[in-house]
Amino acid sequence: MALSTEEIIEGAFLEVCPPSEAVEWLKRRRESASKTPLLMRDDNKHQEEILYLRNDAFIEFGLARYGVNAGVAQRIYEREHRGIRCTLLASFPSGGFDPFGDRFLLHASLPTDTQELCALFSNSTLSDSILEKLLERKSPFDSLSDETFESAIIALAKNPRMSTPYDETYLDGYSDYSYHKVFSCAWQLAATVPVTPRWASVLYYLLNACHPARGVEALVLFNRKRRSSGRGILSTLAAS
Repeated sequence: MALSTEEIIEGAFLEVCPPSEAVEWLKRRRESASKTPLLMRDDNKHQEEILYLRNDAFIEFGLARYGVNAGVAQRIYEREHRGIRCTLLASFPSGGFDPFGDRFLLHASLPTDTQELCALFSNSTLSDSILEKLLERKSPFDSLSDETFESAIIALAKNPRMSTPYDETYLDGYSDYSYHKVFSCAWQLAATVPVTPRWASVLYYLLNACHPARGVEALVLFNRKRRSSGRGILSTLAAS
């Protein structure tokens, strides 16, 4: 598709403007189009390519923090250091996953570094499907070590998504169900994780921040665990 005159002029500006103005432009574009991320990716594709070709460290940080072009993000992720990769994982729409298929777009494989995974699960735009798979420890997160899984759950506890009620402005039955299922998966952890002081602390941190789940009785989960082990999560929490 041919560029419009406005896009050509905007591209000329981005080729020569100071890096700080380029980053501000990226920030404004991200904020103004935050409700239409898929359209925004197409609109910004040409401009972000221009900015990437400037090979400026500050602009690359801006692209990692505010960019939406998956092709540019992939190149940055593959060549940059951990700090920039963490910025991308924490900021890129859907955490770098395909919002329609849960395929990770930024690299051939998911990050294995604990800090990068924590950055990923601090991203408030992750899809419900990805959050469910983490909480249920399903592929591609089934191979996480216990320690890394705990760290990811702690990072998720800080994610605003977990404490934000569903937006009922536009009624959508499936979206409503999917959104609330994440809360249910979080509360169901109380019935599945080991009964240890460490996990009691992790669960307290998560569930204290988590929005209440529909149809899930927290005390039932806690007491079921207590009956099966003689000392459940609830009593462990009380003793901590």
